Amino acid sequence: MNRHQFGLVSKVLDAIHLIASVVLGFAIALCLFEFALSFVHSPRVTEFAGVAQLHRLGDPLMTRLAGGFHVAAAKRYVPLVLALIFYLLIVALDRIFAIVHRELWARAPIPSAQASVLAADSEEAREELVRKYREIEQALKEAKRKRCTFLSIDVVGSTGMKDGESDIDITATFKAYEDLLKRTFLLNRAWKQAWTPDGVMICFLDRDKALASAKTILEKLDQFNRRDNKLKTPFHVRCGMNEGDVAIFEDTNLEKVVDHVIDVAGHMQKYAAPDTLWLSEELYNALDDRSGFGPADAEVDGLTAYAWKAPVTAA
Repeated sequence: MNRHQFGLVSKVLDAIHLIASVVLGFAIALCLFEFALSFVHSPRVTEFAGVAQLHRLGDPLMTRLAGGFHVAAAKRYVPLVLALIFYLLIVALDRIFAIVHRELWARAPIPSAQASVLAADSEEAREELVRKYREIEQALKEAKRKRCTFLSIDVVGSTGMKDGESDIDITATFKAYEDLLKRTFLLNRAWKQAWTPDGVMICFLDRDKALASAKTILEKLDQFNRRDNKLKTPFHVRCGMNEGDVAIFEDTNLEKVVDHVIDVAGHMQKYAAPDTLWLSEELYNALDDRSGFGPADAEVDGLTAYAWKAPVTAA
């Protein structure tokens, strides 16, 4: 029997298991309904067509099954006992079919790729197979990589800002700051977000939207400090951007992605001056709008950094 035939047998077993479970489940429901009806004496219920039919069919069966009972009142509990028996049958069937499946697939033929590995009788042959698997894996990863722009933002000295402040003021201020960021990211169609207590890493599929988000946040900081910041210390943030091809998909959790492209964005943010956006020279050259940027006179991860700072506005 080949692996396809094993799969077919498995599907047939699953169908039998499902049918048996449905039939027993229906039987349990009828038994419980019959048990409940034994306590109902309302004519409006007992004369209902479905209920009357159930009594005609079920009562004789229950009477025969309860033939050994000498106490009439105990006979009403026969449906409850039957329901329990049917439930135990379902549990037993689940275990039996699980054992059958396990034994069935334990005897299934090994796929050809695995058989090739097991049949390899020399170190050279095994190394060749491993090399081919790695080449295929790498090719698949590269084929699915997506061009992304990452924006990293962090609050400067956030821990010290909270010293001597009330919990209410801290919570209200940081919530207002988070709302400012979330509104900005929503307007600029951020694709994925990964938050830390005082920082965030955002993934964009549009470079210009990532840049617009960073600029908007830096430009609105002064207004935020005047209107929404309830702490004694003003908010200052560092921003870092980077771009590259990353293996990331619709259902990928950004916190789980490990890639040098993301690391560089985080490092740009780490070394940026307060209230400034840093990015690499390569990304700077790719921008459509480079106004306001200038050399940061620094290198990050071997990359020349360029900086943007919001223009000072009158209060």
